[in-house]
Amino acid sequence: MLVGAKSYQTPTKDTSILIPSIGKLSYDGDSLWYYTFSFRSGLNIRESFHDIIATSDGGYLVVGESILFDSEDEDLPWTQSILLKVDSTGHLDTTSVSVLNIDEENISLYPNPSNNIIYLKQSGSNPLYIEIIDNLGRVVDKYISHSNNHTIALDISGYSNGVYNVIARMKNTPKLNKARFIKIN
Repeated sequence: MLVGAKSYQTPTKDTSILIPSIGKLSYDGDSLWYYTFSFRSGLNIRESFHDIIATSDGGYLVVGESILFDSEDEDLPWTQSILLKVDSTGHLDTTSVSVLNIDEENISLYPNPSNNIIYLKQSGSNPLYIEIIDNLGRVVDKYISHSNNHTIALDISGYSNGVYNVIARMKNTPKLNKARFIKIN
């Protein structure tokens, strides 16, 4: 098992972005699977996994941190600990949650309803632009799903109770994919 971060340079800023990553290699060093996750989107983000522990059911607990730096915000840096449980194939353990699919782009949103975190897993190969819209039509958050086998953890703990729309689209494409989730206490 390997944990760490996928790193890339943005073309518009002299900034390196780290995306938490987890992978499993065979004994010969061949890649068996590889997945990335994100917990916020934007520039000036450093997210990574640091430790991994095998669980008795064949899965893994993964620990890391997410840090957002922004020179214009006095309240930053913003730091959040990351703790995920994945199954033996590297997928988030969803044995106790329902999954809501946005079929055309191979996106799963779960659990639904939720009171804390929802996960948006992308299986398609194109970057997706995602907006969360409240029942009054206001955009309450935006995320980017960067690539295939990427999962975004959406922190909805600060959202008001109610129904929210998730809009997902590919860059330069007017076609929208929609799903709904319910925020509960």
